This record gives sequence, C-alpha cells and structure tokens, in this order.
Amino acid sequence: MWLGLAAASFSGLVCLIGIPSVLLDYFHTKAIYTKKQYLTVEGPVRNFDPMPASGHKSESFTVMSVSFAFSDAGPDYGYHNAASHGGAIKPGLLVRLRYFNDGSRNIILKLDTFTTKHVDTTATVLMK
Repeated sequence: MWLGLAAASFSGLVCLIGIPSVLLDYFHTKAIYTKKQYLTVEGPVRNFDPMPASGHKSESFTVMSVSFAFSDAGPDYGYHNAASHGGAIKPGLLVRLRYFNDGSRNIILKLDTFTTKHVDTTATVLMK
C-alpha cells in the first residue's frame, strides 16, 4: 500500500513539474515562429550523419556551416523526423531552414526543400 501511494505521489510530482515545462517550451517556440524571431539558412545538406532505424543516436548535419542535430525519440518541438523514419533531410538536398538556438542546439521551425538549384549556395546565415 505504501509503495503504491509513494509511486502515485512521485508520478503526480513529475506531472506538476514536467507538464508546465513542456508547455512553456511549446509556447516559447511558437512565439518565436509567429513573431519571425528566427534565423534562416539556405544551401545543401552536408556532413549528414543519419540516425539508425533503431534510434539511440541523434541525426546531424550542417547547412552552410550551421550545425543541426535532433532525434525523433522523445518529445521535441521543431522538425525532428529522422531520415530512417521517413524524414525529408538527405545528403546534398537543397534546403531552406528557419531555426532558432535554444541555448544548447538549433531547433528547426520550418523546412523547405528544393529539387533544383533554386537555392543560392553562397548564402550566409540571414536574420529574418
């Protein structure tokens, strides 16, 4: 009985702390996108290191020397669909990414892909 009560109390505490944190992250991310307070980078995907289908590792790549890494395991805001699970990002693909840095990594807010040389590969990181 005490073990069940302790487990229920712990679960309730985790929810009280965890859910508000997740909601704050969501609304902060949404505000950055809505107010267009993000950066934009365009160019080919380079240094692509895919996440294996089994997971357990982040997928990473660069676009014009800007680094990105994500995993589709676990909660995350922004684009995080790994190529091994049907994601769009592939080596050499021409992309335009709208993103922001959350203090530890770059979060992709919007991904545009191009099948032709539409993107200026000499582009630098621009403030939108």
